[in-house]
Amino acid sequence: MSVQGEYARALENLIARVRLSSRSERDEWLSSLEAARVERHPDLSSAAARAREALEVIGERLERDAGDADAPDPGWMRDAHAHLLAHCRAILGDASGPAPDSV
Repeated sequence: MSVQGEYARALENLIARVRLSSRSERDEWLSSLEAARVERHPDLSSAAARAREALEVIGERLERDAGDADAPDPGWMRDAHAHLLAHCRAILGDASGPAPDSV
């Protein structure tokens, strides 16, 4: 599968997980992730940059909730987040290395 296809698949996976979420931020997260679809941008890099902005916000909240056993959607949301973030970093040439294990 192409880089664009892998990115799109990872994005749609996270969108699907957020849709199933009971989080109060659900609608806001969905809006920002849907805005990162490739067809809404002139190129893959623009889409990935938009996704990375959304992932920063989502990641901060997931990080805060990481130790809370009562937090909604614990592991499966973090896994999908980390997967998409890794694709964004690869596309954008982010020098910060692989996605952290904690997110």
